[in-house]
Amino acid sequence: MPDAEVTVAVLGNKIDNLTNQVVTLTSGVAKSTEASNERLRFLETEQAVQRKEIDTGAGEIKTLRIQSNWKNFAAGMVGVVSSAIAAVIGSRQ
Repeated sequence: MPDAEVTVAVLGNKIDNLTNQVVTLTSGVAKSTEASNERLRFLETEQAVQRKEIDTGAGEIKTLRIQSNWKNFAAGMVGVVSSAIAAVIGSRQ
């Protein structure tokens, strides 16, 4: 009988050791997963910032184009009006 008790005790210790190893592995996986999730959140935030910068830059470029178009239009109108005034003055002389 003492041999059976020793065998049960040894098996119990082995089971406890295996259980501790599983707990340690599970904890390690959980920490690794959390670290991966944190990195993923960081990358998603970085992408969002970059998209916003790109959108902002595109908006600024569009604004500059509109301003340039209006300046060109205004310069063209000044030329047309100047030509019209010169034509009227020329016809009166």
